[in-house]
Amino acid sequence: MHLNLMLRIRTIESKLDAMLDRVERVNFRLNDLLSRLPPRNLSNLSHETVITPVERIIRAISEHYLVPRQDLLSRSRSASIVWPRQVAIYLLRMNYGLSYPECARAFGRTAGAARRAVQHVLDRADTEPKIAAELHALTHQDPRNNA
Repeated sequence: MHLNLMLRIRTIESKLDAMLDRVERVNFRLNDLLSRLPPRNLSNLSHETVITPVERIIRAISEHYLVPRQDLLSRSRSASIVWPRQVAIYLLRMNYGLSYPECARAFGRTAGAARRAVQHVLDRADTEPKIAAELHALTHQDPRNNA
């Protein structure tokens, strides 16, 4: 009985993940279409440049790992790009409290992929002191945490 219940729960979780992935793909496509619309007149807004948390993290990760911004945002699965991207997703989640779907959208991924990235970073930080120290340094390098 207990095993049957666990199997049903796993099946439901799997179906929910698949649904979330589909919703994220639709949202990503919509955001892509919206980004192609002509810009509106923004002359009434402040002239100060606002750097979003996503941009701040992308810049920090790009500089730290010496990975170009476009590579972080690419579909590449190269280990030299995947780890920095996972760390960026982790920092967005932990430092700024972005939801998994928000983190995923920033990198053209699914919410499930963002969830796995954060878990992978946490797992490595638990077992590798060097990774834990690196994450600590990156967290404290973030201007949001230096206030």
